[in-house]
Amino acid sequence: MRYQPDFTHVKTFSEPYPHSWIAQLFPTGANREIQSWLDGCGCWEHTVTDFYEQYEFSLQSTKLPPSLEFVICGEVIAALTDWMMSTFTAPELVVSDVVLHCLHPGHKIGIHNDHTEDGESYRLLIQLSDDLVGGDLLMFEGMDARSLKRIIKPKFGTALAFAISEKSYHAVSKVEKGLRYTLIYSFCRK
Repeated sequence: MRYQPDFTHVKTFSEPYPHSWIAQLFPTGANREIQSWLDGCGCWEHTVTDFYEQYEFSLQSTKLPPSLEFVICGEVIAALTDWMMSTFTAPELVVSDVVLHCLHPGHKIGIHNDHTEDGESYRLLIQLSDDLVGGDLLMFEGMDARSLKRIIKPKFGTALAFAISEKSYHAVSKVEKGLRYTLIYSFCRK
């Protein structure tokens, strides 16, 4: 395997809901390769809803360059899945999708909760942007903006894992400058 996830530098938190921050999940070179490909990628689909606007696409339906196939290779998926199950003391998990999101200047994501009874139960986000102003991940105790508990800056190469539950309210502040690229692994219970 060309690149392996690195779980050496992890901080785990319980509030406002279980989540872990990882200093550098993939090596900087791997992140730069992904970022460079994204800058010229024509795969983006524009999505607008009542609480967000972004560009996105799934890697499961995209032909990746050979240098980036590690992102969805079996060994990496297995390592990420094992780590998620161990970190969150979760039962058997499977990766249900691997997607990329891109927020442009002016884009933001309102407070929401992705919880559904039979859907995604955990998420792992990897930030692939530098020179970004805004686009902070905001964590809340509820739908009220006054319940803000944590602000996480989208530093290049960092990752954030969290449990999706009826308490996992989050948002993304408005991107002021730059493109906010995020690689997202979605996990469901087997």
